Amino acid sequence: MAANLSFNTADTYFVGQLGSDSLAAMSFTFPVVLLVTALAVSFATGVSSVYARMLGGGHKLSAQRLVADSLMLAMMIALTIMFIGWWQLHSTFVALGAGPELLTLIEEYMGPWYLNAPFFALSTVFMAVLQASGYARVAGLLMIGTALINIILDPLLIFGFGPIPRFEIAGAAWTTVVSRLLQVALGFYLLVWRYKLISAPSLNLSSTLKAWRATLHVAIPSMGSGLIVPAAGAFTLVLVAGFGPDAVAALGVVQRVEPVIMIVFYALAGIVGPFFGHNMAEQYRHRQMEAMRLILRFSFAYSAISAVLLWLGGEFIGSWFTDSPEIIAIIASFLLLVPFSFGLSGVMIASTSAFNGLGRPLPAVMLSVIRVVLFYVPCVLIGRELAGLNGIFLGTATANVLAGIVSYLWIRQALRRQAAGSSAA
Repeated sequence: MAANLSFNTADTYFVGQLGSDSLAAMSFTFPVVLLVTALAVSFATGVSSVYARMLGGGHKLSAQRLVADSLMLAMMIALTIMFIGWWQLHSTFVALGAGPELLTLIEEYMGPWYLNAPFFALSTVFMAVLQASGYARVAGLLMIGTALINIILDPLLIFGFGPIPRFEIAGAAWTTVVSRLLQVALGFYLLVWRYKLISAPSLNLSSTLKAWRATLHVAIPSMGSGLIVPAAGAFTLVLVAGFGPDAVAALGVVQRVEPVIMIVFYALAGIVGPFFGHNMAEQYRHRQMEAMRLILRFSFAYSAISAVLLWLGGEFIGSWFTDSPEIIAIIASFLLLVPFSFGLSGVMIASTSAFNGLGRPLPAVMLSVIRVVLFYVPCVLIGRELAGLNGIFLGTATANVLAGIVSYLWIRQALRRQAAGSSAA
């Protein structure tokens, strides 16, 4: 997971060396990048949930066919996104508030970046299947290797080297495309030949549609919650843009740094879903509640340590991405005010994954809606009016805390009702 998140972080770091305009341009792309990421991850969540339950029920061949059928659907969805992205490239970023001086840079980056969409979708499903099959270490090593290739290629294509031309901001996009393509090739080898986790797709249309429905039963609600996140990102971008390009550039940096700090929770989420799916049998359900208790304790400890370290090193971290004192100061403010809430944000991420693993995607969607609509939007709007940019950061932290509390209480109640129902039966 850390390797996966390093793609955007590495791109932002190297693009930041090109100047504040390039950094601001990258910041405007974040909601769209997050949208594509959310759709791919949500689809992979659907595949992983159904696949894990099939394996847990002893239906290995059906699980293998599910993977093949789901990959076909993932490819069709990703290609559709790619073509729509190219078609609406200019108008999308005009709507997000990008000025003429940044639009050229944005289009130079996003033009080739959209080629990454199908490769990212396939690789995300590959990684989810490997994790659900018990090969999480292999998936992790593949991700790390791909990330290292991305980090090596970034400076070569952005700044040029020897016969390699200087592509500047477009080089970051081409690096991502090449790295993901290699990841897809290696992932395909692992699933088809090394571990034999995939069989030939069903030639029966009825069977294929059945597999798609099973996957989309979890994936569509998960996509619904996933779409809320980039929508909130776009909302934040519009608010922050009112404070000037330095604020937008700083937002782009912290939106890349925050997921790196949250990698532990994303990694847990990738495990929690299959874990809950594998432990649906009545005699194993006590493991689910114990897992949530452990996640809660760990989340508080990790959040406390991270908050202190980020508070002490905020300006130093900002200086990695830019030499602008104004941008560094805004980055440091975010890293002072928000990280204490990361623990409860992690609890919400784990709770959402747990509901998906239980085959109950609706509560997962509702948690995301509650966080954004009931907590995030009101809190950041009030914060902006009371304290400007820092108020937006405090509003974000407040929303994380409230959503984390609600999510833990909800999943705990759901598990207790499940246990009570089993006892009554």
